[in-house]
Amino acid sequence: DAYAAYSLRKLSSTYTGPAIRVRRSSDDAEQDIGFGANDFLDTAALTAFVGSGDGYVTTWYSQIPGKPDAVQTDPALQPLVVDAGSVIYTEYGHPTIYFRGESEGDADRLTASGFAESIYLNNYAFWGVMRVDGYGEGEDTWLGLGTSHDKAWNGAFLRSGTQHYINTSNARFSGGPAIIEKQNRFVLMANGGFEAKLWTNNTIAGTRSLADEPDLNNNNSASVVSIGHELTGVVSEFVVFPYFAQDELVKAFYVNVAEKWEVGPTVWNENAILPQTFDYQVVLYDWLETLTVQDVALTMGQTFTWDEAALSIDQIADLWLQVTHLTTSRVVRAEPEWYVLDAGNGKGIEATGDVRIWHEPGSEYGGNPARSWANEPAFLYHLDIPLSGGGQGNPYYQDRALGLRALVVAVVDMMMYHDALLDGGYGAWGDMYGKAFLSWAEAYLYCKDLLPANVQAAFEEGMSYFLDHAISGVSSPRAVNTNMDMFFVEGAAVFHQATDDPVLKDKCARAVKRWLFGYEDGVIDTHHKVFKLFQDGGVFHPAGFINEGGQPDVFYGGESILHTLGALVRTTDRITGVTDPDWQFMIEVNRRLQEVRTYQQFYDPGSYNTPTPSSNKHYVAGAGYVGRTGAGVPKGQADENFKRFSMADLFADEGRWLVHNENGKIVLPELWEMRDDITTVLADRTSQMSEMYVGTPPIWNGWSPWVKQTPYLPPVGWYTRLKNAIDADDALIYPPAQRPGYYYNRAFGGPPTGDNYWAYKNTDGITEFGFFVEAQPRQGTYGGWYGGKIETFWTNKTGVVILNRHGKGGCDPVDDEDSGCWNNLEYKAGHHVWGRDENGKGFTTLMLKGYELQRTAVFNLEAAIPSVTVTNVFNDPSLEVTSSRSGEETGYELEGSVSVVNKIEAISNGARVTHTVISDGEDMITELWASIPVYLRDYRSEDGWGRQTYMQDTSIEYWDGFGWQYMPEDQNGDGIPELVSTTKLRLGRDYGLGEGVQYAYIGFEVPQKVRLSTQIYEDPYQTKSRVRTVHFDMHGNPGTAIPMPTNKSLQYTITTTEPGGG
Repeated sequence: DAYAAYSLRKLSSTYTGPAIRVRRSSDDAEQDIGFGANDFLDTAALTAFVGSGDGYVTTWYSQIPGKPDAVQTDPALQPLVVDAGSVIYTEYGHPTIYFRGESEGDADRLTASGFAESIYLNNYAFWGVMRVDGYGEGEDTWLGLGTSHDKAWNGAFLRSGTQHYINTSNARFSGGPAIIEKQNRFVLMANGGFEAKLWTNNTIAGTRSLADEPDLNNNNSASVVSIGHELTGVVSEFVVFPYFAQDELVKAFYVNVAEKWEVGPTVWNENAILPQTFDYQVVLYDWLETLTVQDVALTMGQTFTWDEAALSIDQIADLWLQVTHLTTSRVVRAEPEWYVLDAGNGKGIEATGDVRIWHEPGSEYGGNPARSWANEPAFLYHLDIPLSGGGQGNPYYQDRALGLRALVVAVVDMMMYHDALLDGGYGAWGDMYGKAFLSWAEAYLYCKDLLPANVQAAFEEGMSYFLDHAISGVSSPRAVNTNMDMFFVEGAAVFHQATDDPVLKDKCARAVKRWLFGYEDGVIDTHHKVFKLFQDGGVFHPAGFINEGGQPDVFYGGESILHTLGALVRTTDRITGVTDPDWQFMIEVNRRLQEVRTYQQFYDPGSYNTPTPSSNKHYVAGAGYVGRTGAGVPKGQADENFKRFSMADLFADEGRWLVHNENGKIVLPELWEMRDDITTVLADRTSQMSEMYVGTPPIWNGWSPWVKQTPYLPPVGWYTRLKNAIDADDALIYPPAQRPGYYYNRAFGGPPTGDNYWAYKNTDGITEFGFFVEAQPRQGTYGGWYGGKIETFWTNKTGVVILNRHGKGGCDPVDDEDSGCWNNLEYKAGHHVWGRDENGKGFTTLMLKGYELQRTAVFNLEAAIPSVTVTNVFNDPSLEVTSSRSGEETGYELEGSVSVVNKIEAISNGARVTHTVISDGEDMITELWASIPVYLRDYRSEDGWGRQTYMQDTSIEYWDGFGWQYMPEDQNGDGIPELVSTTKLRLGRDYGLGEGVQYAYIGFEVPQKVRLSTQIYEDPYQTKSRVRTVHFDMHGNPGTAIPMPTNKSLQYTITTTEPGGG
């Protein structure tokens, strides 16, 4: 017999009571509402009573005689059944009750108490017919046994995340599964003491044995039933029984529920190994059953060819972009038996008793790992190589067997990933399913016409579930490996083009806006929030970065741009160049992403990587602010030719310079180069397709599917436009720093963060100079450096002379991590103010970081002397004292009030920097320095090579009052280079181009003590940057303990000309 039963349908013909009692908002009158002729809630009586207002459930009547009703006497906590005169329905048109959950504090709930007997938490089974619409910030309690709003850990509850309480919080479904989809489902949790099971629809989603959870059989009990509290969503039915072990009985209950509430399939393939939890999966499985080995058998040994005479130069360029990314891995050419469910010879998707499908191309295809490659055969199926006379150079163009292979891989992969998504582990992460989504979308776009109409509908229904999760899921995006999250952005754009369903099209755009801007209807600058990891915001920073863990990253940003740009290009008409109205927001997203990269980049006038110097430019930029990696622009992950030329064509000012590589060489190919590439690749593909791949695929695995990146094509005529610009030596084919006479004073940022970066270029009348400034007050927790600093300073004669650089974010030298270390504080290649306390422990502005900081940045770029001022607040009360983000080695170095104000101004021949330390004088310090990182050259001694191997390090000299002297190294054996007093420094670079040493200068208003860092810093990770930091003393007597100055400033200039003449 049932312990408790509450439903908006009549559960027994013998029940004659009402369903619910409702309070209407107009006058707070209450009335019982019964069941209609269809045995569901009488919605006609309900609307007649409530009218145009809201209807709240005060009582949900028990349908078991003698058992208590679920009630709520507090009007503020009563769930809704009518909203503004409209009955609340499920997506299938059945009445339901809506609970307005909260992640913290009280919220809608109904509670039944006063049961004559308790139910033991090692002997129960309960189910809910429910839908979850959203999540709070923590672990939300939804419904179950016990008091949901008071010590829920003493009960048995379905909850969000992966922590369902089975028998109090001591026994849990931890590590999965989670209920995460915005769809009504039957969810059952049961515990018999010896085992516990969690069902979603007709599928066991989780099990625990007594061996797994020794507390399953604890003799705890509950005498309260709770529905709601932190649930944002709907509940239509909740029933509690004593435990029953028979799975068939659960399925019988499920079928009864599914027939009435339409929550899932009532007939399915019970012997299937592939998931059968949803109706769409049943349809897709039925389709897979129709396929024979002959249907998916390819004709091997056919020849690829092409006909240059049949194509224009722009068509050849399009073909070149496509063919240079054409692959034919084992996903394309495996034995046909592996593309059917069971070939009868031990081969087949389910034939071995596990799910096996060739969705992995092999380790030789890169990736992390390469996986979910349904789009590889789909791309080959789609590739059109027209020949003269109407022939076809791709022998597999629209080959039915090949297209079916692509669809089979996509279908199996999607069904399995949906199962992984329900487990609530990695399958629910945006950087996991989001990557696979791109592959499925492409396979469907190119091959969907091979599917019957009902199978197309089923495929789109499956994709819709992932879109729903993308819109509401806590880890969508996860924002930890955000470069991988961005695969989904491109995939959503592809699926938008593939489907004709306006509802699905809308979901695609809404999901992407939520990921980028934090809102489904987000708009740059006006409806936009950031910091996904901390405030459920978007990952697009208005300064033009995709945040990785809440911080910018140049290298991984390259992968992000590959996909954000892909979303734009794929939704832009190639003929007209017009972007779909739903996706025009991606124009500004991509423009900003490229703009900040372009305008922070400078160059060295020469390379010098051979004994013979070269005037080839070497593009370079500081990147102390990057959080995960270390490289500055122009480096970037996923430097694909189609990405490069799409950006160059679509964004002239920001991107046209990408016709050059990082060494200043033109990379747009000539006709002969494209001809050779096309011919070579097609010959290789012919050779590889000459024989079938034989082997057994591994058991399906969804972890980190790095899908094949197929090329997208810029608008028609892109090649001619770029070639004409090159031939005309258009100024836009060069980065802004390289455009003579082109000057700028640009801030990067905007609401809601404000301006965060500053790019500046000008001339003193003879020499051009420029710099890029980081002034980002708030950020995430990775290993970037902040505080207000000059990342790069450059002149057109010296090239780059100031450069911030670190290795990989973190502190693990074995893994090339050094940005978060304290043992290298003395020689960090950063522009910062730092020091040590009386115990020799360090502090620095570089490592003070967090999204909640009180640090401020003030931009005053319209003034006669443009400036940016950043105020760093140590001992920020927003941070824990011992936080690794405090800017202090242990958290106790600075215990008083300490602020460091860094002001950077643009002057007529360079930049002026003022560091001001303000304190209450309570802290004792032994060192206090302002430091600036001098870029020596591109060379790593460990490798013995760099772009400037044969160039000398930048010379660092000081003026002794009579002449220039090299800065001294350690001379007294204490391991520390000697302090000297000077009014100016000069930094000299010679590229061997016959112009001699070229200089930039650092000047002080009064004599200043300076010294070199104890050693040269060399980037161990992504670049070969070699830097020597110069320290300016702000202490007065380093090594002696003194109080922190209460107000002390240091000012200096970095200029093109020598201070005071000379």
